[in-house]
Amino acid sequence: MSTVPDTQRDAMLLVQLSQVAATMGLTEAINWVMSSDFDRDYSIFSQKHTRGGKASYHLATICDFFHSVGTLVKLGMLDSRVALEYFEVIPVWERVQGWLDGQSSGDACGQVWSNFRYLVEQAQKIEAQATASG
Repeated sequence: MSTVPDTQRDAMLLVQLSQVAATMGLTEAINWVMSSDFDRDYSIFSQKHTRGGKASYHLATICDFFHSVGTLVKLGMLDSRVALEYFEVIPVWERVQGWLDGQSSGDACGQVWSNFRYLVEQAQKIEAQATASG
């Protein structure tokens, strides 16, 4: 049994996740996805970028990271409100959803990131609760 309070564990985990994000190049990937160079439409994206190229790498980086955070939230290892206060998942999701849906419909690759979708669902629930109460 751990003697570290849950909030302190969450804080330590957030710091570790930030370190992982930095190592992965998450900031660069998100900056690219939020730029005008990124096209949300999967068919246009796939015409402009080859699979396995830098663009795909940026998207996989984002999806891998948020899938990992979603997994921790889903398993109860990280409080969803803490994670979603720290990581702005909805704006990123709105940019990558078309690409991810295109991946999912084209092959099994997009199914790998199911906990990214789970994290977004949790964010939307929290957002809806805040809107309803406030």
